[in-house]
Amino acid sequence: MRKAIEEGDLKADPEALQVFSPMVGVPTLYESDMDVITQAVKQNVKGSYIQPLSCLQWAHLALMEKFRDAVGQDYAEIFSWDDPNVRRQTGRSLCQKLDEILAGFHKQVDAEGVCADAPAKKKQRKGRRKVSSGSAQAPVDVGPEEAEIKIGTQKQQAVKNILWWSTPESYRMMSRHLSNFVRGGEKRSAVTPEVLAWKHLWPMSSPPEGQSPSEAEEIARRTAAGVTRRLLPDRVTSVPLQFGLELSPADHDALVAKAISIFEGDAERNPGSIPKTSLDNLWNYRFVIQHWNKTVKECALADLDDATYQMVSDAMLFGDALDGQFCSALKSFPLEFGLTMLPDVKSLSMSDVVETEETAIEQAEKQEWQTGWV
Repeated sequence: MRKAIEEGDLKADPEALQVFSPMVGVPTLYESDMDVITQAVKQNVKGSYIQPLSCLQWAHLALMEKFRDAVGQDYAEIFSWDDPNVRRQTGRSLCQKLDEILAGFHKQVDAEGVCADAPAKKKQRKGRRKVSSGSAQAPVDVGPEEAEIKIGTQKQQAVKNILWWSTPESYRMMSRHLSNFVRGGEKRSAVTPEVLAWKHLWPMSSPPEGQSPSEAEEIARRTAAGVTRRLLPDRVTSVPLQFGLELSPADHDALVAKAISIFEGDAERNPGSIPKTSLDNLWNYRFVIQHWNKTVKECALADLDDATYQMVSDAMLFGDALDGQFCSALKSFPLEFGLTMLPDVKSLSMSDVVETEETAIEQAEKQEWQTGWV
């Protein structure tokens, strides 16, 4: 198997190649007679030399252990949401298998996991000794026990979210992103443990705080409905907005695709810096994706020509250029939405319609005012 790994010949199981190929570079790290737990221990102990196992790799180890008779198949298909009840049962059994692996992993780490030597320290050059002040503390040497040997609570939750909630498409997207684009480990990717541990990223999750109106906001939005409607010209399509919806598997796929696309685009435009996908970013992405798929897309199809629709659709699904305007337009939870609520889209292709309608409204209001003085 070592030869197959070195030659990249695991064509039937590319995820296995992703997990085990880093192990070949360290002579003592991978042996064919090791079980999964021992291999994981050795890779994480050597985390100061190579990258420790990522969340996706931990999930794949659970898949391999759970479905040993299906080695070589596309594991992503196990995450099918065709039957939600079956998917939940599959997720539960996979998380139980992960708990078994982690229990054995942590037990072995406690017994022998810190036996690897720490990286050699750089020798200090003579005559350049740094004198510290009385209040400053000397640097603390970080041994291999600090190099992510044990798996923290956040990372465990991230792996369990993958096993419990992933779809086939999102699992493939995350795997491709880590395998083909990211250099430097999952912490320099769009799918960090923090991102994957965010419960609102996954199918069937409720909206995060701030994406649904409170009782007071619900009263206010209904009171202001008449004013909002007058601001939408008659010739512009308007659709009722829905808030408080759970995230569907299709919306989850679109959310993951948007996060990865924005991250990779930023990384390509700024090769010297590392983008970061924050939870605030994800909040906006989810808000945009859900409303685009549920309602806003209908407005765009009705009011925009094909070329402009494609441009706006790409901006909504794969970029963030319109996210700020969109979230600002919906922050008061209006009952209806029209594309004129987005200034860039309004100026892009709807200026003639809007100007005509606004002129008519102004003239009607002026006539009504003058009539009142007759």
